[in-house]
Amino acid sequence: MTSPKTQCDQEIVKYLLPRLVTFVTTNLGSPDAEFIQAQSGVCAVLTGFVGAMVGEQSVVAMALVVPTLLARAASEKSLWRETAGRLLELVGVDQGGFRRVVSEMAARQRGFMEEVLRSGAVGEKGGQGEVKQQQEQPTIALKMNFGM
Repeated sequence: MTSPKTQCDQEIVKYLLPRLVTFVTTNLGSPDAEFIQAQSGVCAVLTGFVGAMVGEQSVVAMALVVPTLLARAASEKSLWRETAGRLLELVGVDQGGFRRVVSEMAARQRGFMEEVLRSGAVGEKGGQGEVKQQQEQPTIALKMNFGM
């Protein structure tokens, strides 16, 4: 994810990127918690990869990562909140590029993405009780738990 990209970096990306996408989009619905956690980590790396790209490269990377995230989310509704967060990260990277990618999507896929984003927003609102509970704790406890 360094910039500028060397020829070696580009070769690594050519080799690794298809394998990471395949890893995230295969064995969907696996009950293995470690596997799901590993896929989540790879999704974080792919999202970060888009942010490391410059200019038109970020749009191309985003065009690959957005459908990958949606394919994973389609396998299990419990992944929607995480996926919504990743999609919002991508919007933060390049809002115009995200719009371009979404405009090229099929209507069905775009509708699914909107549903995932809405469910993620509802999930965020549902977590307010937890934040309120943390705020009621002494300030020193918050500072001690900050790294968690």
